[in-house]
Amino acid sequence: MTGSNPLDGYAIVEAVAPEQVEAVRVLLREYMTEQGLNPVSSKRAFEDLLNLPGRYRRPQGRLLLALQDGAPVGCGGLTDVVINGRVAPGWCEMKRVYLSPSVRGGGRGRALVQRLVDEARAARYVRVVLSTRRRWVSALALYRAMGFRESEPFKTRPDDMADLTFMAIDL
Repeated sequence: MTGSNPLDGYAIVEAVAPEQVEAVRVLLREYMTEQGLNPVSSKRAFEDLLNLPGRYRRPQGRLLLALQDGAPVGCGGLTDVVINGRVAPGWCEMKRVYLSPSVRGGGRGRALVQRLVDEARAARYVRVVLSTRRRWVSALALYRAMGFRESEPFKTRPDDMADLTFMAIDL
């Protein structure tokens, strides 16, 4: 007898329909609560939430929704990288990667990150960058295992820089 595949019933789709975008909005609220984000210290995250799909809209971005047996369980996005007010040619940022706690493990996060990297490659980006909290040890381990390496900061946010790890992968 063989064991069941934890990815059975797992799908990742681009969130384009209004109900898919709303599902991402609900998941981002969970993400923000879990991360302890608030509108004052995390203005950009709250702007993203209010303006979805916003900067994650094609052609410059992607907004993905992960489903388990048809139920929304995760999300992630890609957007252009802006450095000193200018778009960094060929670079995109992977943002708002989140999986509901009930479905973590079993390769779902890896599948979501891989799909985001594949989408970046298909969009002809040459580098994917990200920032994540140092306390998200499992996320850092996943990114490293997938080939991301620590990099110089690509954005300046002095309020929380000490808690952030910046990473990149060249495509």
